[in-house]
Amino acid sequence: MAAIKKSPALVAEVLGAILAIVGLVLTFMCSGMSEDYALASMGMYAAEIVAAVVLVALAAWSATRDADNGIIGLAATAVSVFLLVNVAVSVVGSRILLASGLFTWNSANQVGWSVWNSTITAVVVLLVAGLVLVVGAFLPQGKKQA
Repeated sequence: MAAIKKSPALVAEVLGAILAIVGLVLTFMCSGMSEDYALASMGMYAAEIVAAVVLVALAAWSATRDADNGIIGLAATAVSVFLLVNVAVSVVGSRILLASGLFTWNSANQVGWSVWNSTITAVVVLLVAGLVLVVGAFLPQGKKQA
């Protein structure tokens, strides 16, 4: 069996998976900061992020199995990027009423500001994870070594 050397695409996929896991932890933190501001669909968000990480692992594994034909890896990466961006947009969408209150009449709500800041942090990390995966999809895969 031929060994596969590390490639820039593999490094980007690992970095994207790590950022997605950090985004999962931050999403749990922004949901659990206050019982009043808990995310109603947190289970679905967690499942989507975990599925994205599993798909990134599948993409990395498929690149090591067949570096010449990367359609499985590209499809898995595309779906994982969609899942990460979907979670980020959904989390921001669930916090719209909180944001409207904070930026108008309820600006002294310190708990609300903490939840809002942690939500934005989680969203940014998830979007950066998706961006890293997109960039990694355009990087060269590993070459087979004899």
